[in-house]
Amino acid sequence: MLSEATESGSCNSNEGNGEFKVTQATCQTDLTSAIMNKKDEELLKCKRQISILQAEILVLKEMMQTFTEKDFINDEECVKFYTGLPNFKVLKTLFEFICSPCSGNTKLNPFQEYIMTLMKLRLDSPYKI
Repeated sequence: MLSEATESGSCNSNEGNGEFKVTQATCQTDLTSAIMNKKDEELLKCKRQISILQAEILVLKEMMQTFTEKDFINDEECVKFYTGLPNFKVLKTLFEFICSPCSGNTKLNPFQEYIMTLMKLRLDSPYKI
């Protein structure tokens, strides 16, 4: 005897014909429509915040991908702003001088690691462990 349940509740069955008839349906909850509406608004607010944060993550990822040598070669203003060094020639010379001690334990290539280190020094930001 197969049937499809569409509502919760207690059922009476007619043994012979395989039909079920709902005689009583109850709901045991303290939730009201006002509480449900408030929860829906909170959920919508959280979804909006997630969307905003995901967009920020994409922008930051794009920024990280742009710090390559090509970005600094012909832009001395960019070199000076991010590193404090006067031009790309000084930046590249210093990089070649200290390149061998690069850790290689990051997802950054050695030049990106070097640029990030100079940026951190320029900003004088504290280390957080």
